[in-house]
Amino acid sequence: MGKAFTLEKNTKCGLCKAKISPNDLYTIIYEDDNSGKIKHILCDNCDVDDEIAHYRKTGIVHNHLSMSAVMADYHFNEGKSLDRLREDVRHFYTKYKKDLLEIADGNRKIQEAIGAFDVKHWLSYLKNYWNNSKERGHNTKIDGLEVMMWGCAGRVLITITNGKHDITMIFSDEKGNESKGGQQGINAPLATALEMVQKVTKVNKIEFKPDEKVTLAGL
Repeated sequence: MGKAFTLEKNTKCGLCKAKISPNDLYTIIYEDDNSGKIKHILCDNCDVDDEIAHYRKTGIVHNHLSMSAVMADYHFNEGKSLDRLREDVRHFYTKYKKDLLEIADGNRKIQEAIGAFDVKHWLSYLKNYWNNSKERGHNTKIDGLEVMMWGCAGRVLITITNGKHDITMIFSDEKGNESKGGQQGINAPLATALEMVQKVTKVNKIEFKPDEKVTLAGL
């Protein structure tokens, strides 16, 4: 097991240099060389600024930003008051409203594509394949994409990756034909994630094979 992280006294944000206390929200940014070395620690304000800047530069959306967009969309488009939100969250939603609603729109398109996958592949035969299999990990290749499946406790994850970006869907293995599929995780530009789901959905049938190397659908 790894050693627990402890915030050192007088730690400062790597961008704005504001002091960070153990009770503050903060994010640890590691080096990209898989060394586990900490690059810097960001205060919560700089973290969201950095995340939006990365999205604007690359188009890549991660889970936190995707979920933030869902919640911001709920408050703005459902007419919910922002007054009950924490001040920092309210500031984030207001400052980056355009970006968040743009991401929320992309999320909706991906959800529609997942719904089509759910009906065509999961409900029609993949759920039976999963329920009749003793193995948890499964894998296949489709048109240059790797598709991995793994499940536990009534939920099944299917990850689609092009080797650089990935999108993970989640489904229920319960009885019934009600569509319950949704997005579980994303590390990709929205257009890329949408294209990958649509490409896999297009095939007539997905032929998975058991693969013990697949754990948590590659997450």
